[in-house]
Amino acid sequence: MFETIDPMTMLEIQILILDNAISNWRPYLLDLQAESDLHVAAILGATPDDSGPIRMSNAGERQSLMVLDGKVLNSLAAVKHTKEVVSALSAAYNSASEGSTSSNNINIALSEKLSDLDILSLKLQTMRTTIQGISNLVSNFLDLNSGYALQELARESRRENEEMRKLSERMHRLAEKSTQDAASVKVLTILTLIYLPATVVSNFFSTSFVGTGSNEHIFVTPDWWIFLVAAVALTAFTLYVWWVWMNIQVHRKYPWWWARKLDGELG
Repeated sequence: MFETIDPMTMLEIQILILDNAISNWRPYLLDLQAESDLHVAAILGATPDDSGPIRMSNAGERQSLMVLDGKVLNSLAAVKHTKEVVSALSAAYNSASEGSTSSNNINIALSEKLSDLDILSLKLQTMRTTIQGISNLVSNFLDLNSGYALQELARESRRENEEMRKLSERMHRLAEKSTQDAASVKVLTILTLIYLPATVVSNFFSTSFVGTGSNEHIFVTPDWWIFLVAAVALTAFTLYVWWVWMNIQVHRKYPWWWARKLDGELG
């Protein structure tokens, strides 16, 4: 009912399948090689101090390199497994055809497939070595880049410390000057408090509100209160002017009559 298939025919079919499988590996290896070349070009354009045409952040991500290395490793395992299958077929054919005088084309074909698989395996191993070299170079560059970053931070820290030292010296000089000014103001205040009563008394007695009678007695005129009212009014006006000036200088706050005067001039 079923026709018997010649074992040689079955073996030829398997060789054709292997040939198709091996030929499909080549474009995949080209894609892997192109991806590897992109990483190589990126790392060659980078420098550890990040001054090259390509930034270190774009010079090869470790995660993408690990994924690419995983692809190459899986491909290498598949090629090695295929090679083991071809070796097993070759051994089985040699055992079955022992003592046979048939053509040796099958052995030649299997040997060619083993040679092709060896070439694919060598290419994958070379590619994996290149990827591992790129990964190591990226790691070294990142370590060096971190070192450069730390050096830059140290320089920035030294500059900031120098600026803080200069600022501290200026603050120290300002504090000394403020202390001297405060001491001068304190001395002037003390002198003013000492001499002010005497000055007020002498000024009062030098006015026409105080006089000396014929009997050499000192007398005060009945309108002496005019001096007191004028002094109090002048003191109040002086304090008001000081208050207005301080509000303008410190708070930028003008009195109501100032704003009305400005509005009148603008109008």
